[in-house]
This record gives sequence, C-alpha cells and structure tokens, in this order.
Amino acid sequence: MQKLLLLSTALFFSAAITLAQDTIPNPGFEAWTNMGGYLNPNGWGTINQLVPTVSRASAAGEVHSGTYAAKLASLAVGSNIAPGICVTGQVNIATNGVDGGLAYNQRPVFMTGWFRYSPAPGDTGSVEVTLSKWNGTSRDIIGYTRKVFTDSVESYEQFMDSIEYSSVDVPDTAVIVMLSSAGANGSAGSTLFIDDLAFSFSHTGIEDQDRKSTRLNSSHIPL
Repeated sequence: MQKLLLLSTALFFSAAITLAQDTIPNPGFEAWTNMGGYLNPNGWGTINQLVPTVSRASAAGEVHSGTYAAKLASLAVGSNIAPGICVTGQVNIATNGVDGGLAYNQRPVFMTGWFRYSPAPGDTGSVEVTLSKWNGTSRDIIGYTRKVFTDSVESYEQFMDSIEYSSVDVPDTAVIVMLSSAGANGSAGSTLFIDDLAFSFSHTGIEDQDRKSTRLNSSHIPL
C-alpha cells in the first residue's frame, strides 16, 4: 500500500461556515462548473485544482438518475496516492481538514444515496456525515454516521445509514465527506460513483443497513 496524500487518519473541520444553504448542495451532481482545465461539482469542494480525482460521470451505467453523477478515483502521485475526495466545504491540504461546511439546522434520521464501487485490492471507500454545533469556543459533534464500502459493486445500489446522536441539541453545520480511498492507506484505481444523496427524516419503510458505534464526543472527522 502507498500512503495517501491526506496523511492523517482524521480530517479536521473549522468553525467557519462558507455555504449559506440548509439542504445538501447539488445532491444529484447535475451542476458542474468549468474551472479552466477541470470541472468541479457545484457546492462541493475537491482537490481537483491539484489532482483531478473527481470528475463528471455520464456514460451508460455510471449514472443512477438524471444526466450526471460524481466519479471519485484514487490516483498515484509519485509514491503517494491522491484519493477521490468530495466535501461540503473546501478541502484544506495545509491543515488536512475541511474549511467551512454546510449551514444546517435539522436532525435527519438517515443519510441515503446511490453508489457503485470498484476498489483496488484491500481498499475501502466511504461516505461520512458529521453534524456539529459551535459552542462559542469549539465544535461539539451532535450526530455522526459513516458508511464504508468494501466490496466491488458493479451496478448502482442504495445505501442507508442511521445518524447516531450524542445530544438533543440542534446542529448548525453539516460536513459530508466522500472518499474513494478512506483509510490511512489507499491504492490507485479505486473508483467510487455517487449519485442522488439525501437526508431522510422518517424510519418508515427504511431499514438501517449499517449501525456502528462512533466517537461522538471527538472534534475530529475519522476517515
């Protein structure tokens, strides 16, 4: 295994809120902006300005609904691996963190979406949600979930992961982090397709597929 360019096993996030929205931005990844040399999904931060690890998928079988989806691919950069990474906010390479996030003041029950995954041997991908609240001096994590993808999935499947809450407080920020290589190590070639993300507010008709214990009192976003 080669080391990821994001070397830490945790991704820090700042107190600043840079998005003035209260819903998941561009959840079907239909809107993209040409940044001059690369495309970026509207409302999402990537490292495409350095390494083009997120691209607009449009081929048959690469899209769940609509015209486009997000394609996250892990690429070799010298002796390191740059993961496909897409976040609500901006990836800060210098601090290995996310600046800002999504202004969000609700308490959803589930995070859902549709995915395809082609991992290199031993690699994993993930979609992670952290709901937090600024307490005046630091951030308290209110809710958290992390869906880990381990197996090859050739056709789109839905994932549904319950958000576990550590308090009754209402969050003010949501940070969603999607990774094609989700640990301290990764492999070139791992490819994660994501489409049609959503928060669900009802248990009705939804079975929790993956419930995990998490360190909800941490100030980190574990990868």
